[in-house]
Amino acid sequence: MRHAKPRALCASARWVSLKMRPLRGRLSWIAALVLVLTLSWACDPSDDARPEVEAPAVVAAIVGTPPPAPTQSQPAPATAVPTRVRAEVSPTAVAEPEAATPTPPPTPTPRVLTPTPSATPTPTVVPQPESAVAPELAALLADMGPRLAAWRGLEPWDVPASLMTPEEFAVWLPAELEEEYPADEAAADQLEWELLGLIRPDQDLYELQLALYTEQVAGFYDSETEEIVIIGDHDAAAPMIIVTLAHEYVHALQDRAFDLDALEESVEGNQDALAALLALIEGDATVAELQYAMRQLSREQLAELGSYAPPPDNAFSRSPPALQAVLFFPYLSGHAFVTALLDGGWRAVDAAYTRLPASTEQILHPAKYAAGEAPLEVNLPTLIDALPPGWSEVRRDVFGEFMVSVWLEGSQAVPQAAAAAAGWGGDAYALYQNEDGHGLLVMKFRWDTERDLDEFWTAMVDHLVGGGLGQGSSEVDATTATWWGDGRAARAERLADSVMVVIGHDAAVVGLAAQFLSHG
Repeated sequence: MRHAKPRALCASARWVSLKMRPLRGRLSWIAALVLVLTLSWACDPSDDARPEVEAPAVVAAIVGTPPPAPTQSQPAPATAVPTRVRAEVSPTAVAEPEAATPTPPPTPTPRVLTPTPSATPTPTVVPQPESAVAPELAALLADMGPRLAAWRGLEPWDVPASLMTPEEFAVWLPAELEEEYPADEAAADQLEWELLGLIRPDQDLYELQLALYTEQVAGFYDSETEEIVIIGDHDAAAPMIIVTLAHEYVHALQDRAFDLDALEESVEGNQDALAALLALIEGDATVAELQYAMRQLSREQLAELGSYAPPPDNAFSRSPPALQAVLFFPYLSGHAFVTALLDGGWRAVDAAYTRLPASTEQILHPAKYAAGEAPLEVNLPTLIDALPPGWSEVRRDVFGEFMVSVWLEGSQAVPQAAAAAAGWGGDAYALYQNEDGHGLLVMKFRWDTERDLDEFWTAMVDHLVGGGLGQGSSEVDATTATWWGDGRAARAERLADSVMVVIGHDAAVVGLAAQFLSHG
């Protein structure tokens, strides 16, 4: 899906082809659950004493509480990210606000991972000036904006805020997705996720996402109209509204300082790099938002946020685990990544926008980002001349460490899947389809060390024979693993310095592709 402008679904952008291209654009949707999870790690609202606002950065990192912005800009350590920032986006140094607690602004709403539509028109329905709530949102932004910008170390600006009712949003969203998420991309995502076993053939990935976003999105920042939109008939003084507004305001600060659209365009064609960028963007906004919440919300307001419980049998709980993981990644893993960068102060975070994380591996392992460990190149030849007539290449991209772990979670516990994916060096994959709609997914993975390759190979064999793709029959030897079942076939092969995996609907074509790659 093309990069969407409204910052809302940051969720995964090209992932559903990471698996989820629909979530790719830059909709920074806000999910209450994400905020509550992060907040619950930051502090326990039931504590008798409120957390210290000026807690040392090292303590904040341990507990997951975002450290307070330093009074003066701190240079990043030599081993951390460079402090060089493009002149036109250099943050303005602002002194820390006084400790005196100002009148607490209305609470922001939690955010949901969602893609931001690119070049999208302003929401169809614009709140009327005489609306009872819109003026309150403007007043809240006027109060929180300068303070939040000072803590974040970026130049404040007056961002318009408007309201959209859930009913209006339910009409606007499908039209937005239709423009930003072309039918051919949605069909390719559907085919890819089915082949990987991340969804069943009877599940419609597009409809799953539409239901999820319709239910979970609380607001977004539209980078084209430079406007924050809040969804729902909310009490502007509610903690969720305050948190949501704070999060989206940080996106507005980022956009003015770093040009988010241009950054996304710079990684176009590499969904793993895009996922890493989204994690930086969302992690930055999440940490800053939490700083604001911890400093400005009362103990009672924090408790209200912490007590949030989603309605039973909601769209999120009905979503496939892989989709849930993709939605949470930019927020939770991004939060951890930015917290690690903050050892060098907010200037180190700013510098990350000029030296972007190159992969989700760098997000998951910040030390690899600091060391500049770039992904290995992977040569994956085209199969067009080796396949029967009627086949065409639909897409070519990169999975990355995060999506590899999500895929392995189909047959293994999360810690084991994450361990097997760690040590990822680089990958490349290509999706093919024939005139009958049959698909073929070809993947090649490289690893940092031979031990990492051994660990992944063992996990991959276990995945194929252990039901990761579904019920079926399998054959395994020292260097190959073959699986048949459920209208699909798969073959994995351990090569000299890599692992090749082929999955498709036609067993004969799978064998043909595997033979070509193993000798190519």
